[in-house]
Amino acid sequence: MGIFDKIFGGKKQGQKTTNLEQNQLDEFIGEKTAIAAKELEKPVFSKISEIKYMLNEINAQLRQLKEKEVPLSEGNVRLRQVVRTSQSRLITHLGALAKKLEPPKTADMNAIMEYANNSAQLIPMEVVAARKSIVYTKTILDTEIKEIGKLVTELETGFTALAKMFKESPLQKNAHLKQRISTLQAYTEGTVLLKNSLLEKKHELKRLLAQKNEALEKLGELKNSPEATELNSLEQKITELDKKKQAVKEKFGTMLGEIEKPLTRFLKLVSAKKYVLPENERELLEQFVSDFFSAAKKDTKAQTLKKLLSEMQKLIEDGTISLKDKEKQTAAIKKIMEFDFFSEVFWELNAIEVRQNEIESHLKTYSITKKISGLEYETAVLSKEITEKQAQAATLSMKLLSQENSLLSLKETLEKELSAQFGGQITIQNSQ
Repeated sequence: MGIFDKIFGGKKQGQKTTNLEQNQLDEFIGEKTAIAAKELEKPVFSKISEIKYMLNEINAQLRQLKEKEVPLSEGNVRLRQVVRTSQSRLITHLGALAKKLEPPKTADMNAIMEYANNSAQLIPMEVVAARKSIVYTKTILDTEIKEIGKLVTELETGFTALAKMFKESPLQKNAHLKQRISTLQAYTEGTVLLKNSLLEKKHELKRLLAQKNEALEKLGELKNSPEATELNSLEQKITELDKKKQAVKEKFGTMLGEIEKPLTRFLKLVSAKKYVLPENERELLEQFVSDFFSAAKKDTKAQTLKKLLSEMQKLIEDGTISLKDKEKQTAAIKKIMEFDFFSEVFWELNAIEVRQNEIESHLKTYSITKKISGLEYETAVLSKEITEKQAQAATLSMKLLSQENSLLSLKETLEKELSAQFGGQITIQNSQ
């Protein structure tokens, strides 16, 4: 062996290499197990014959123990009653144990190995569980209990020897390797399932991306069409008209805002019935305070508003409505009363709304709007689906990586155990 082989643990000279496909492992272990089982048959069945004999002897002793009567007339009556009860319990307990220890009716060495290992552990546990009954029964039936105890000890020795045969043979290690192979197969199948799931998810993603690109291409064509250009122009006009409408409202609102204080106090006087107005004027006054634009639509020429302001001005002058900035408020009221509401507000707003309605009616004739909305909704839905699928694919990729690492680790461990068990260097190849 060269220096590099010594350092890096290279293959030893003369070491045989066995390459096994994964689907050959069960057969390989089966052949090795069959050889090991054949070698064990004679000593194992010989030991089982001894165990059967000892079980028969124990059952015979239990029948004799059952026939032994503990008379209550001799000695301590209470103690003898306890012994009788313990005697009956012990016979039942050991009889059940003997039944559990009966050898299985099979020639399968793996089943016999499991029987040997379980039985060797069961006897001490059951004896400990029956210790009180043994102690009480022994106080009077000492000879019988000693004989049974001797047989149970021999039986335990027999099972220990049987379990040792399997432990020292390749059979037990082979059973462990068989479990390892089953685990390797389960991990391999799990890896294949994850790969298939990931591949399917990638196909779904590819399909969804193609659908989204197609929808975006159609959407781009529609948005760049002459019809869309005209549509955008009309929508911009509506936006401009909205700005004009808002400017008119703000102008009117600013004017009324300057007399908000006296107007609110005037409404309070009317609401408290300290100043009486006709019903229609009172309602209009409330609207000018709360929603001046709606009031302006009703009072198009502001005739009622100017009448209300005139009455409010009188109340300010006679002190009924008290104001600190009386002169400023009076000037603001005068400004509003001189303002041409019909031309500056109502007519302007009405003209804007008429034009907006015309444009909006025209917009409804464009079928492109519905098509664009439909394609935008479609791309949004597809984008959401793509995000979900990408997250699912990422999760599957992480699971697959973890599964593949576990599979590799399991495979390497199994190769080492197989090589140690059967000699040489055994490698496991993926089945084609």
